[in-house]
Amino acid sequence: MVGDTVGDPFKDTSGPALNILIKLMSVISLVIAPALKSLQVDGTTVIEWEPISVGIGAGVLALLAFAVVVIQRNIDAGYDVKRKQVEKSIEAQKAKDNAKKDAVAATKAANKDVFAAAKKVVAAAEEGDVVAADVETLLNAVKAAPVKKVAPKAESTPSVGHMEVTVATD
Repeated sequence: MVGDTVGDPFKDTSGPALNILIKLMSVISLVIAPALKSLQVDGTTVIEWEPISVGIGAGVLALLAFAVVVIQRNIDAGYDVKRKQVEKSIEAQKAKDNAKKDAVAATKAANKDVFAAAKKVVAAAEEGDVVAADVETLLNAVKAAPVKKVAPKAESTPSVGHMEVTVATD
């Protein structure tokens, strides 16, 4: 059971690909082989490892190597562009996170001032001697505290349906 579930995907994907590869290689070899063989025939004798055949093979190899290098450089250039985009988005996210952290710290500091002033006023009120300067400090701290604006909720309108009423008269 395990071998079947693991083996099937590999068989189903690599089998058709190998079939196409084998057919392509055989067709190319059948087309190119006579051309290469004709370069090795000198009248009625066959010349082994003629320099032209070796030169053609070396040229094809050099051309393929050049194509691979060019393709790889294009791929690397595309990766560099993506890498720069990712780095920019990471920096932007870090800036957002730092701004959020600073806003939270500022809110905590402002709330700490408000709570300290409120405790002082409440303690003074319990003793019966509230000082106007303490109340003024509390009001200024409340005014200075950052307030997070909340978007108002959209009011939903109830859907109105139709109802048919039949009045029976006796």
